Amino acid sequence: MKRKIIQIAGSTQLVSLPRAWCKQRELKKGQEVNVTETSDGLLVATEGQVTLKTKTIDLNEISILKNRLVITLYQQGYDEIRIQYSDGAQVRSIIERAIPELIGMEIIEQKPTMLILKDISGSSGEDYDTVLRRVFHILGQLIQDGSAGATAEHFLSVEQTINKFTNYCLRALSKKRTLKHEHQYMLIQNLERAADELKENGEKMTKKERLFLGVTSTYYTRLNALYYKYSLEDAEKTALLYERLKKTTPANLKLYVESLLRTYDCVININL
Repeated sequence: MKRKIIQIAGSTQLVSLPRAWCKQRELKKGQEVNVTETSDGLLVATEGQVTLKTKTIDLNEISILKNRLVITLYQQGYDEIRIQYSDGAQVRSIIERAIPELIGMEIIEQKPTMLILKDISGSSGEDYDTVLRRVFHILGQLIQDGSAGATAEHFLSVEQTINKFTNYCLRALSKKRTLKHEHQYMLIQNLERAADELKENGEKMTKKERLFLGVTSTYYTRLNALYYKYSLEDAEKTALLYERLKKTTPANLKLYVESLLRTYDCVININL
């Protein structure tokens, strides 16, 4: 169905709604509808008209990837995930490890062969910016803690918190994802990967590597500031540190630094 765009008052553009659609829903002049931006276009819905995004998976067909699959479905914006299984042991790691990292997702029903997860928060992702700021802050603190000699337990605990918040941010983006959100999506993924790599190295870092972590803390602080207050001058200054990190990175921290470097690329692309 095609509709013509009507231009009024200089900057306002209107598109008419199909008469049959309005009549079916008994819409009257002055009533409000919800307009949501999605990856495919715009979704128009009346008040109270909620479409749940659902998915069913069968654990008898997968094993190693089950936690990753549940987390990915959450990130992709699914509101209800039905998990079929034949043995309770199959869902134990999902309950103990995956669900705690999914903000708002809870078990609403568990049967002998079915586990039903549902987003009970009703969140629309409006607090995305607040949560992303939290991710930037926590990761920055973790980098400093690592430079000062944090324990493996500390790395693990903070990394799990970052996972929870980045999962939420990816979900929020998926709910209203358009091409302009792609670089945001990649930015969040790289922040999460940086935290993962810090956890993997943890107490194994040498004194020299911890000192290098202090250099990356300076770079990360500038990167964080650049994201929230972009200027070409500051981008250029951050790029100088970018080049320095590429040339001096210890082998064990290569993947961690690569994640930070890709985050810089994302910040630049977001602000182009």
